[in-house]
Amino acid sequence: MLNHNFQHTFNGLYSLIIYLTSPSGCEWDKKQTPSSLKKYLLEECYEVIDAIDNKEDENLTEELGDLLFHIIFQIKLGEDQKKFKKEQVFEKIINKMIHRHPEVFSSSEKYIHETAESKWEIIKAQGKNTSSFVSLLGDIPNSLPSLSFAQLIQKRAALADFDWNKFDNVLDKVNEELIEIKKSTTSKEREAEFGDLLFSLVNTARWMGIDSEIALRKANHKFKSRFKFMEELSKKENKNFKSLKKQEKELFWQKSKNDEFKKINLEN
Repeated sequence: MLNHNFQHTFNGLYSLIIYLTSPSGCEWDKKQTPSSLKKYLLEECYEVIDAIDNKEDENLTEELGDLLFHIIFQIKLGEDQKKFKKEQVFEKIINKMIHRHPEVFSSSEKYIHETAESKWEIIKAQGKNTSSFVSLLGDIPNSLPSLSFAQLIQKRAALADFDWNKFDNVLDKVNEELIEIKKSTTSKEREAEFGDLLFSLVNTARWMGIDSEIALRKANHKFKSRFKFMEELSKKENKNFKSLKKQEKELFWQKSKNDEFKKINLEN
């Protein structure tokens, strides 16, 4: 381990980034801008989520550190360009959190009948101090994953009472979109109707209290795990998986599901 004087604190990491971007620092770091670092920031967010999902505590500490590095790097670049000072970042988030938790920091019972999520969105909307029109959906980041984006705009619309009256109506809409897909004739129509179906399914998940992004992530990992298990089975039997008959593949698929079920029971 090389000798250094960087403390294991926020200020220590901040000092490290200052050094890396100084004339005697790293050529790559010195060239970075807020825009050039966007993709790395996003990647680190997903790696943190993977570590949480996989319950890899030791890996989580590393991934959180990587994410923190990029957050502080953005703060450092903002200071260099005189856009803001690091104290302003903490000032804004602390004031925001206090404002959005009136039940904790004041005696107000204004939102006592609201759920935590709806209270958050209502206070957030009220915090937009502007004389011009601002849409309830206006501040939703366009860079959000599509499922998360759909879920959030549906949640916001529901706050304005633009929502179905009951769950049966939600399911009817899904069936309606399935019928529309069957009726579509061109690729453009199919794409549009398929998008509508996905949107309706996200709404179904919202009504059920399910996060669509997380649900699909779990389904993806489940399929990946089962498929890998089938490949391993075929390898053990000295068979080429692609060349197997449909019936053999189905048999392997059922075995992968049984193996998954056994693992779940052992964990419980």
